[in-house]
Amino acid sequence: MKPIARICMFIVSVLLCTQALAQNEYEISFGDYTVNYNTFPSTFLDPTIAKSVGINRSDNRGVITIVIRHGSAINGKKAVKATVSGMATNLIGQLRKLKFTEVREGEALYYIGDFALVKDENLTFDITVIP
Repeated sequence: MKPIARICMFIVSVLLCTQALAQNEYEISFGDYTVNYNTFPSTFLDPTIAKSVGINRSDNRGVITIVIRHGSAINGKKAVKATVSGMATNLIGQLRKLKFTEVREGEALYYIGDFALVKDENLTFDITVIP
């Protein structure tokens, strides 16, 4: 496998714990790639956006967003297409498979999914991103 192919093919395992009403924003960099991820209650979404991506706004639904960018700080980073998949697991090991939808808005490109929220439940997200 060529070195550039090794750079382009990577798997990101993101483990983050979040409470239902906490908003978290994180960033991980791998070479020239940067992955930003965020979780928040679905009620934070604008109703029009929620409807367009098929997410129900509800107090018992959360949203996860993933953005993959490639480039350098000098030349600028551009959003890139990727295969994104993942699971959410609660503290007693119950799994919730995540389905991501690709969203394009002008130059912006991101992946969005939703998951069930239970009050005061901590979730661990295991996300795989392949640009």
